[in-house]
Amino acid sequence: MHLMLQETRIWLFLEVILLVQCSLLSGLGIPTYQKLSPRELFKYRSYKDVQLFHFQVPAQMAYAKFAFRANETDSRCDPKNVTIYLQHGSYPVVSPLGARFPDNFHLARTSLTGLSARSDSTWLRYTEEAPLAGDWFVAAFTLYDDTRITQKGLGPSCHTVLESEARLEPQEDVITLVPEVTAHQRLILMHKINATQYYRFVVPEGTFSAVVNVSKCVEAGGGGPCPLAVSASPLALPTDGGPLTSSVNCSSLSSDDSSTGSGSGGGVCLLTLDTVPNRWHYVRLELENGTAAQFGIQIVLQDGCEGTHKENEYMLVSEMRCQSPARTAFIPVLFAEDSTLGNDSCDWDRVPLGRQSLAGSLAFIYDQLPDPLTTKPPARLNITTERPTYMTFEVQPVQDIGGTLTVALTLPTGLNTSLANVSVTGCLSHFVRGRVLEDGSCSSGVRLTVNTTTFSSGSGSDSGGRKDNITNLPYPEPGDWYLTLAVRCYLQQEYGRETPLVPCPENQTSLIFHIESAPCLQASCGANGACYQYFSGGFVFSTCVCWAGKHGYGGWGCTDSSRATPDFQLLLATLLLTISNVLFVPAVLLALRRRYFTEAFVYAFAMFFSTFYHACDEEKYVFCLMRLSVMQFCDFYAGIFAFWVTLVCMADLAPAWSSLMNVGGAMLVALGVEYDRTGLWVFVVPVATAFVCMVSSWVYHCRRQRALYPSLRYLLLGLLPGATVAGVGLVCYALLETEENYKYTHSAWHCCIAVSILFLLPPRRPQTDSYSPVGGAAGGSGSSTGKLLRVTAGGSQQTVNTSSDSERGVADGHR
Repeated sequence: MHLMLQETRIWLFLEVILLVQCSLLSGLGIPTYQKLSPRELFKYRSYKDVQLFHFQVPAQMAYAKFAFRANETDSRCDPKNVTIYLQHGSYPVVSPLGARFPDNFHLARTSLTGLSARSDSTWLRYTEEAPLAGDWFVAAFTLYDDTRITQKGLGPSCHTVLESEARLEPQEDVITLVPEVTAHQRLILMHKINATQYYRFVVPEGTFSAVVNVSKCVEAGGGGPCPLAVSASPLALPTDGGPLTSSVNCSSLSSDDSSTGSGSGGGVCLLTLDTVPNRWHYVRLELENGTAAQFGIQIVLQDGCEGTHKENEYMLVSEMRCQSPARTAFIPVLFAEDSTLGNDSCDWDRVPLGRQSLAGSLAFIYDQLPDPLTTKPPARLNITTERPTYMTFEVQPVQDIGGTLTVALTLPTGLNTSLANVSVTGCLSHFVRGRVLEDGSCSSGVRLTVNTTTFSSGSGSDSGGRKDNITNLPYPEPGDWYLTLAVRCYLQQEYGRETPLVPCPENQTSLIFHIESAPCLQASCGANGACYQYFSGGFVFSTCVCWAGKHGYGGWGCTDSSRATPDFQLLLATLLLTISNVLFVPAVLLALRRRYFTEAFVYAFAMFFSTFYHACDEEKYVFCLMRLSVMQFCDFYAGIFAFWVTLVCMADLAPAWSSLMNVGGAMLVALGVEYDRTGLWVFVVPVATAFVCMVSSWVYHCRRQRALYPSLRYLLLGLLPGATVAGVGLVCYALLETEENYKYTHSAWHCCIAVSILFLLPPRRPQTDSYSPVGGAAGGSGSSTGKLLRVTAGGSQQTVNTSSDSERGVADGHR
């Protein structure tokens, strides 16, 4: 009866394992071919300019073949250099311009690849062998040294577009193993292979290592030495030199070795592997000389002793087919009195953590569980000095990866150091739990050390020792993270070494730790930049935008001053671009003096919004009167409309026609600026329309007067210098502007336009109406006889009587 119950329990657990593993194998329906829509790339100045692309890779892929093609939208554009970074799990952390990262930054990534291409429509292909399962992100941008500011419409519109796709090839014929956990159980799968063979298994929570045991290994038929090389890796298929791959060569083992206690001849290989709970782990067996091999293989897990496992709870499956699990054969279970594999996980203390989400995205903290009495987490963590202590926390995919993860250790004041100094070493590792080795280094991850002698204030993982230690992980990779802590006591510290080591006088010590995620660098970019959050491809990330852009402070936290623009130049740029608008004041006063009140108001409007728009659009020395987009619209609108009202004024139209043109122009310019405020046509169409109106009016005046219109004096002293100055300004604005000289050329543009108005604005209109397109229209009567005021070239005025349509005159309002 007991045996029947035991066998039933085995088969029930096997059915659960089958269901779980079949669901993992399905990959959640992720397609093996993925193509993304083309996206425009931008010139890199800071991380805000990157375009993010996203692929999903299911488990058990042999290859992921990525392909990229960049091209220009206009064939007249020269190809550009395109940079592509490929990263598993999180966004690539890169510094293409060579800016330094802040101190205490940990930059090691599990899988990061950089590629270079040209936007010449050529496919760039890259193959990732045994890719890690999960999200893969691509960050792409262009790099080129052309700093010219080309006005839209004056040349070809050059845009670089990137196409991307991925083809995934799964690894077939992978045998699934269910590992054993109990110490009284020994399950061995006897197998014979004549080619490379893959196996896989899943481990439960609380398991931190596993041993791959290949025993009784000999050449098939010949009985020679074991011809196998064993490799194992969590998360992905093993590869030579892979970041998580462990390997051992079995060919050097003696055929008489029976160290596993199997009781018969045959070689034995033991390969210890750090494991990741609830994820696939893969084993690869390769033949060294091409000959077949026969062997036994078993997987033994080493758990954290956080729970008890029932007898016979696990069993071995030689092969599992999810489509027909009922075909799986029963495997006999063999029992042994004891296991020869050690387990030190029971000697570790675990500190449970709780997560608190903060206001805003990308912000959260992990802390100790709240005290039942105070409902607040304890301020200090008491850790034992006799064995390691560890804590684990999770960075969730996508939603947590766009900020910066900060982990800090601090020794509180008041520790008793009369008998010995205290040193605490922390190992912060991803996926697998790190171990503090005897020399104080970490088996994996980044090292943080704090002690009571404060030898140095070095940075990051290489610190020799200090009372507080901080490390920052930009765009942290998702998954489980482990912080392992070990305490050592010593007498003094010399040359960075804690010596001599002594037993700790107390069995515990206090420590303060801090685990927090925030945008940018603790939600700040210092005094030289600002923190922003951006979306690209549907994914949010935070980044610092540094003052003065490419030529100012740089780096991840705007701390790199190697290319910083001096403060006086930043202040000079703001002052030039704002104070240069003061030259519109004479134009406003002149328009008022000559009774051009509409024109005076437009010039004052343009001066006001140009001044405050540039004051808000600059870096560091900034003053924003209202939202930048509103001031930008008003600046562009007033600038173009100032050209319109000046040309209409020069046309010398009748008041009714002048009013109609100004109202119509206001609507036309507003429509154009709102549609595309930086386009060429939004400037050309209104100015060209007003210019045609002005020329038509002048031609009409010439025909009516049978004389030159406007006067030669105005043409030589007004129109010619005014048009020349305005033309110089247009050349500066359209052809000479670069990122370096922008503050000078654009200020020159302000000055030229303001000065040109002083020349182009017509003289004061006389009190009497000066325009009569038809006889008597000026006087308001319908008679064909009337009096018109004519101003001669010499400046004198005379009254002329007209009695026929052929003698109609018109006043020359341009002196």
